[in-house]
Amino acid sequence: LMQAVKASFHDCCRVLLSAKANVNAMDIYYNTPLMLACEQGDAGLVEMLLDFEADVRRTNSGRNTALHSAAQWAHEDCARMLISKNPDLDAQDAQWRTSLMLAAAHAQPADNMIRMLVKAGCDV
Repeated sequence: LMQAVKASFHDCCRVLLSAKANVNAMDIYYNTPLMLACEQGDAGLVEMLLDFEADVRRTNSGRNTALHSAAQWAHEDCARMLISKNPDLDAQDAQWRTSLMLAAAHAQPADNMIRMLVKAGCDV
């Protein structure tokens, strides 16, 4: 499943998930398929993984969540879907950065992402 997500093979992902592949599988860095899809900005895969009940609160070895990835790379559609699933909006990574901080520091352009996160209730 991880390789199919990395390659954005939607049909393959659907077949694997339908066959009960672990939607919350992890690589050696504890990244999940959802985290990888958010980093890539693949909203279609994010939606599919969420439909199969991917855990939006999982963290990787750097304590990043899928929302951290979506916010850092300004993938608004992905972030919007994650927010609808009640993630920990103020989760801090290993360097004590929240999704809002990553959006402000890295996302280009960041305005819409920052507005979305603040409106969702991120602690400013």
